[in-house]
Amino acid sequence: GCKDVASIASSELYGGKQENEVFTHMILNEKGKMCIRDSHYPVYSNQYTYSKVAPIITVEKTNEGVNLRLRSSALIRGLYLFVDDDESFFEQNFVTLIPGKEEVIQVKTHLSAAAFEKQLKYLSVNQVN
Repeated sequence: GCKDVASIASSELYGGKQENEVFTHMILNEKGKMCIRDSHYPVYSNQYTYSKVAPIITVEKTNEGVNLRLRSSALIRGLYLFVDDDESFFEQNFVTLIPGKEEVIQVKTHLSAAAFEKQLKYLSVNQVN
């Protein structure tokens, strides 16, 4: 059956911050392999206090297109990535960036890395909230 393997009071977990300033990011590993990754937000998205930060995006050429390396110094929620080119295919184009964690997204494209980087656009909840 199920059992509680770890518990912590929200006041201790949040370190004195308000619920609209924090989130919980959880990674569960089994035998050294990640099996679940999830984030929890104690308030609705429109009540959260988002930092006005831009993602750090590095574009690297690959055999089939480009890899996007995404990082941020603060939470960027609901980051939507897009280009005007109809023939570029994102492996994933909607992510949430966790501070200090890198996300790598593969994109199949005929564009050069420089042309792709010039066309790359994004929107996030941080920008509109």
